[in-house]
Amino acid sequence: MSTPTESRQLRAHKLVDFAPQLGAFTHHIVFGASCDGAVCVVAAKDEDQPEEWRIVEWRDGVFQRCDLKRSESIDFVQAIGDGFVLVTKRCEWHESGPDQNALFFDWCGDVSRRLTLGAGVSQLRATPDESLWIAYSHHAYVAERYAWGHAYHIVEKVGFGGVRIAKDGEVDPFFGYPCEDELEVSDLEIINVPCSGECWFMPDLGMPIQRLTPERTRSWEWGNASIRALAATPSRVLLLLEDVDDHIAEVLRLGHGDDVQLEAHAHIVDPSGESLDRCAAQGVGQRLYFQRGTEIYALDEW
Repeated sequence: MSTPTESRQLRAHKLVDFAPQLGAFTHHIVFGASCDGAVCVVAAKDEDQPEEWRIVEWRDGVFQRCDLKRSESIDFVQAIGDGFVLVTKRCEWHESGPDQNALFFDWCGDVSRRLTLGAGVSQLRATPDESLWIAYSHHAYVAERYAWGHAYHIVEKVGFGGVRIAKDGEVDPFFGYPCEDELEVSDLEIINVPCSGECWFMPDLGMPIQRLTPERTRSWEWGNASIRALAATPSRVLLLLEDVDDHIAEVLRLGHGDDVQLEAHAHIVDPSGESLDRCAAQGVGQRLYFQRGTEIYALDEW
């Protein structure tokens, strides 16, 4: 007879409320957490056709902010260097070439750098060495291809789903396989990039959890559940699931080989006991971040 799986309630703490800093900017809120502890949010002043945006960074209890005017949507934000980067998933193709859909700003609002990341960006992380780690979605890439008649991928003629771009512009693919068809991009929806120089990722439904280090890549096969975020330590992983009725997370223990064991099912709640299952979430190292409105919660112990 199998032993019943333990069920846990995990309680996140409120890290910061951006409401006083955002003021009237309360629409289309997007957040991004970095491995050095910085959290950025970007929000629009108007719900329809937003053109005024406010970006706020919180780091060690200190805020800084910047107001911008731009008509493009903003899908990702990350603190990087002495400023921040804004990225939109949309990368329209023109006769002159593709959009530069990543813009780097200082806190005065001046653009310091522009990059074309291409179509289908699904996840973005920045690290203290000012590298960008990018995951690409196959479905979004194909949709962009049909919308504009052409899709640009940052690695020519190769459908890599995971790419690291160094500060000097060097492109280093870390997940994917060569593809002759320009419609093919290896699907990668979930990444977690700690400050230790490694990257955790789970490519797609039913595919293994993978840990990339400078020395090697390790993988662990686990289930067929679709996940939307993961937190990780060298020996354990917390998976935040997409659609599970009786629990929203799984705690896994990783073995020395490819062995993996289910340690517990988990519910994740805020300090008052309210579930965080419908909140936007990101994993950075062993911490899981949640965004509900202007509030950011963090789960450290699991």
